[in-house]
Amino acid sequence: MKPLTYRCGNCELSMTSQDSRYSKDGKTLLCVDCHSVIYGKRPSHMVMVPNKRDAVMNRPVMICESCRYRFRVRSLDGNRCPNCDSASITRYETDVDKILKEISQLR
Repeated sequence: MKPLTYRCGNCELSMTSQDSRYSKDGKTLLCVDCHSVIYGKRPSHMVMVPNKRDAVMNRPVMICESCRYRFRVRSLDGNRCPNCDSASITRYETDVDKILKEISQLR
């Protein structure tokens, strides 16, 4: 059985329950890195949280053709839907992405 994973309320990275901490208000679940940065247990020059979030946001977005679940992947090879385990996934592109791609091909 796979361990439960959660998303950090600050950087939105996946984490296990062992790698998570609650915020001081008790409502937000944070990864250990974000918790230590926000609550001052790590010097600010060592902050790596924005870099991790940027790396995640630059990953390609995929959509499952079976359940329509959208998710990000590290590579485009051999992925399956984390929601229904289907192998029928395609890259998700919004209408804006398609329009920009068509405009760049016209030039």
